[in-house]
Parts: sequence; C-alpha cells; structure tokens
Amino acid sequence: MSYRKITVDGKDYQYTVGRTHVKVHGFDAVSKESIGQIREYNTECSCGFSGCNYDTEIYTKLAVQPSDVESWIRSKKS
Repeated sequence: MSYRKITVDGKDYQYTVGRTHVKVHGFDAVSKESIGQIREYNTECSCGFSGCNYDTEIYTKLAVQPSDVESWIRSKKS
C-alpha cells in the first residue's frame, strides 16, 4: 500500500485508499463510505470501430478522490 501526498491549507499529509478504508497519517482509519462518494461511470466498447452500436451502460461505484480526502481533512481540523 503506497501513500499519496496531499497539501491542505499549507500542511502536507499522506494518505492511502484501501479496499474498505482510508488512512490519513495523524488520523484514525475511516471507512471509504465516510469519505468517498457514489459516482456514475459509463462503460465503453473497446472494439475500436467508430460505427459500433454497443449500448453503453452506466454503473455506480464508491470512489474516493483527492478532493474528497481534502474536504474530510478540513472537516476534522475544525
């Protein structure tokens, strides 16, 4: 598990996103549901044919983006 760097209000933090939890140095581990958001993604056909009639599907996924981690750190600092 590798840590990523993020700067919030001039202070550097390190965090990692695991399968079920997010860990930010200096804080306890927290579940992904507490930080991330359900986001919609489109599936795309990978055949490469420009006239492909493959129906794209929309699926949802719990995703944690750096902006989510930044907002969570700010909420814990207050």
